[in-house]
Formats: sequence, C-alpha cells, structure tokens
Amino acid sequence: MSRVFLCLPAKYFLTPHCLVTMLVSDMTLRQLLKPHGINSYRDLRDRCDVSREYAWMLWNGTANISLEVARKIKKATGLPLDEILEVRNHKRKKEAQ
Repeated sequence: MSRVFLCLPAKYFLTPHCLVTMLVSDMTLRQLLKPHGINSYRDLRDRCDVSREYAWMLWNGTANISLEVARKIKKATGLPLDEILEVRNHKRKKEAQ
C-alpha cells in the first residue's frame, strides 16, 4: 500500500480518517452550524431563540457572537463553547484589513 502526502495550507489538517478539515478559527458560523442542522438564519433564530435581525447578522457575519447566544447555540447543537466563540466572522476580517 503506497502513501500519498499532500502539501496543504496551514488552515487545513488531516483527520485520522484522512479527510481534509478546516480549523474552527478559519470557519464562519454558517460553516460551523450547517452540519448540525442549522441551514439558515431562520433555523438559527428558531433553535436559539434570538431575534430575526440578530440571527441574520450572525449568519452573515456582521455581528459578533455574545456569550449568551453562544450558550444557546451550544445547547441547540452540542458544540463546545470555545469552538463557537472561536469562529471567524466577516466583521472581524474587515476590521483587520
């Protein structure tokens, strides 16, 4: 059996199952939540009991995640709190430029 080695950007790593996965710090909230059945800002609103406006801003990366909402997301998805708070959003990206 031969082995194949790939040169990947630093934001990717190989899991034990040899799948390329993004680090949480390089993911948006949208990317983090979709595998957990939250596929739109409406799903986020309904499952986490936040306003439509705030859910839209979180989904589109224009608002930061509050600790209270991060806890609601944790309860709805089972994701660790530190992963939820670590996600990247567009607002931070634009401010850094």
